[in-house]
Amino acid sequence: MDMPLTTRNKRDHQVRGHSKSHPCTDEQVFLPTTKMFFSTIFVASVAALAAATPVKRGFGGRATFYETGLGACGEWNNDSDYIVALNSEQYGGGYPGPECFKKIQISANGQTATATIMDECPTCSYGQLDLSPSLFNHFANPDDGIFEMTWDYVN
Repeated sequence: MDMPLTTRNKRDHQVRGHSKSHPCTDEQVFLPTTKMFFSTIFVASVAALAAATPVKRGFGGRATFYETGLGACGEWNNDSDYIVALNSEQYGGGYPGPECFKKIQISANGQTATATIMDECPTCSYGQLDLSPSLFNHFANPDDGIFEMTWDYVN
């Protein structure tokens, strides 16, 4: 069935060097445009999916514990709070630091817990955390004094 040529497909038809009376079908005229349209939709869909998929950064190192109080983020905390002091390299500069009040998830020894960054640990290396006593106790015996863990930001 011949379909009438619209302004757009007339232009596409003529660009290909065909006259109006050439026996091209609309399907032939629109095929490259349709492929480009669906290719664009595919690329946009993949980009949207990639943007929606969280990037897993993952950090790890040693965990120790400290006595809480007035933290580098400017708030008072208690030993029973699930808080951490983040190593200086990741903590960043300024007051309060750019990582203050962010939630993280810590995993170690078959346990997982969510904590809030409320302080800076100047003696910790990159990836390491200093935990409040109750948070440390969630993962290990305080007599151990240290354990290996992994952590990541919670979205």
